Amino acid sequence: MRTPRPFLQGLLPLAAVVALASTLANPLSLAGQALTCDLSGYTAASGLSATMSGGLLTLDWQGAGTERLSLSLAVRAGTPRVDELAISSSSTPRTVIASDAAFEFKIVEGFRRISNQQLVPLRALDVELTSEVVDRYKWDVFWDAPLDLRDAPPQNNPPPMEGVTDQPGLPRSASEISRADASYAVSTCRVTRDGRTLSVAFPGMRLGSFAGELVISVYRGTNLIRAEAVASTELPSVAYKYDVGITGLDLNEESEVRWRDIASQMQAYGLRGPVNEDHVVLRAANRLVVAETNGGALAAFPPPHTFFWAREIEITVGNNW
Repeated sequence: MRTPRPFLQGLLPLAAVVALASTLANPLSLAGQALTCDLSGYTAASGLSATMSGGLLTLDWQGAGTERLSLSLAVRAGTPRVDELAISSSSTPRTVIASDAAFEFKIVEGFRRISNQQLVPLRALDVELTSEVVDRYKWDVFWDAPLDLRDAPPQNNPPPMEGVTDQPGLPRSASEISRADASYAVSTCRVTRDGRTLSVAFPGMRLGSFAGELVISVYRGTNLIRAEAVASTELPSVAYKYDVGITGLDLNEESEVRWRDIASQMQAYGLRGPVNEDHVVLRAANRLVVAETNGGALAAFPPPHTFFWAREIEITVGNNW
């Protein structure tokens, strides 16, 4: 197996609201298996600590300003869960933002192909289109649609160029496409610290053809929590897209979801009505959505990209959660 590298990631910032409820009681930890954790790679630091007690791993850190945050992690039925997420400050009492919540990952996999846009110049240069050449240049493809099974070229895909009629690997097949939710077989964890970053890795994660570990990181001086899957696959030419979110938030009649829409107008959605059985499309500017819960707020957004690909247009497709 290749060395795992980060391929899925999401940021969950936790922020206190102006007035936090002062009557919330801390929920009792639900019964779960005893978690064992390797802390040999961890060294304590001011404003950043990790402790084990009663089968729970608790991360405590200094947040923004005078705020302090606490994240307790457990393993239940082999799955890592957030036992409790809490925040306090010099002017507000300790508030439990979430309890018995979980990070959820979904993936869709397809097959990456080279396109005519790469084939034409290669042929013009008399480059022999060996499998090695195709495997190298297909990762530069601008026009590829691994999930498009229509016989006609995809809507945004230019038609085959003159003299090019043998694009490799077409047509696509439904058998190439697979969908999966993350599954876990976790019994241990590993804690490490790198400067102001404290990370917990849970080996035993599988997401479709990918296998690796769930990594949760916190950062001294911020109210951020980062959840990412660090995994690899043995399958060739895997093109994928993914969803990552948090489930199991403590909601009540006062809970709301807030976001700024693509017209820069603030929107709010109450959670008092019937439960939606399917995902609700939400087109949010800056890919940011905020849930008010338990007298606090939890905002979710993806981290900045480490690369930028060419785009002719910018589209918010409505997948925030």
